Amino acid sequence: MIRKIEKIINEIIVELISATRKLDTLANQLGNKKKSSNEDLDLNYFSKENFLKLRFQNREDEFKEYLKLSNFKGKNRGLTQIKNIESEIVDDMKYSISFREKENRYMGRFTFNGKREYAYGKTRIECLNKLRQKKKEVLEKYSDTSTMSKNTLNNWFEYWFNNIYKPRVKESTFRQTLELYNRHVEKSIGSINVKKLTTFKLQKFINQISSHVAKNKINTYLKNIFDMLQKMAVIKINPMALVVVPKKVDEKIIVDQEETKILSYEEERILLEVIKGSQCYHAVKFILYTGLRKGECIGLQWKHIDLEKMQINIKQQFNYHTNQITTTKSKAGNRTIPLLPEALEVLKEINSKSNNPDDFVFTGINRITQQLVYYSGKLDFKVNPHMLRHTFASRCYFTGLDPKIIQSILGHENMDTTLNTYTHVLDVEDKIIINKMKDYFVKLNLINKYN
Repeated sequence: MIRKIEKIINEIIVELISATRKLDTLANQLGNKKKSSNEDLDLNYFSKENFLKLRFQNREDEFKEYLKLSNFKGKNRGLTQIKNIESEIVDDMKYSISFREKENRYMGRFTFNGKREYAYGKTRIECLNKLRQKKKEVLEKYSDTSTMSKNTLNNWFEYWFNNIYKPRVKESTFRQTLELYNRHVEKSIGSINVKKLTTFKLQKFINQISSHVAKNKINTYLKNIFDMLQKMAVIKINPMALVVVPKKVDEKIIVDQEETKILSYEEERILLEVIKGSQCYHAVKFILYTGLRKGECIGLQWKHIDLEKMQINIKQQFNYHTNQITTTKSKAGNRTIPLLPEALEVLKEINSKSNNPDDFVFTGINRITQQLVYYSGKLDFKVNPHMLRHTFASRCYFTGLDPKIIQSILGHENMDTTLNTYTHVLDVEDKIIINKMKDYFVKLNLINKYN
């Protein structure tokens, strides 16, 4: 067995030696051919330049442009990447150009702020020029947002406010929005770059706002702004998506009782006595017996008073934010309310034969709240215009007037607002005015006299 294996190994060795001799012979022959100039092998066929010539066959102009561009890139590689040095927030604008055989044209592309931009041309030069023009347009468009040098929340709020929000709402609404933003946001997180405002920072900011109403509104504004930024590819993730408004604390427990207090009949007498002769006297007494909002009172004109039907038609209001006459707070604000004897008494005191129907009933006053705050310092109790409205509503309720009628008189859209916000327990001595009001409502058939 061993002899057979040795025999096989010897045969293999003999074959290997024979094969090695043949390889040496071929190598010598090849070496002789390289030395011979007549039989020189054409290695240029495999060169890069020859390969490119075949690739750009019948497109010599494009081939020359390609070589020119390649040499240019080799010497000036820094120019193949365009970077806006004016701002750190602008992405590096690398570009690429490729030939699309199916379309028989060149396509150039680059990415800016996460968005892919394209340009096309029949030749590479044409495509490159269009690509440069496209970049210029994108940068100019981005510059128009005024955020090239400052990508702050204040800058983006200004852009959102002027271009998206302001054209869609009333003047009074956008003025309130601007005032709310300036008060809570502008000097706190407004100067921070939007890319550095994380969910944690924004949640902490929303939590520290004291007013629940302000929390809700500012939360809505910020969600809209960051949603816009995400759609514009300024940010990749919307940090406001996970921000929530904390549950409202039961303000009935912690609110100052003076804010929900109503005037007793005795306090009304003292108040009117103290402010008699002042600019706000007639307006205060009129609100006490009509339940008007202060803006509705200031915006009242003589043409809105119907003395024959003993009623007042509310169709407009004075807006304190715009210093203009505007529509009422809501559709329910357009209403007709009864003219009580005490309110009629006020009109008789200020009426004159020279009054034009377009004249305003209450002139020379537009700061009722400030005047009442001033006179509150001379009283043992605080008073404000809304307290006057509270008082009227509560008195109406205790006359037995139907809550739906009270809702209509006050101009509320929701019955809960009428019942929960404007009804309070009255003092015993208030029965005097309650009975007087009830008798008048009975005359108007608003209350059944047997109630």
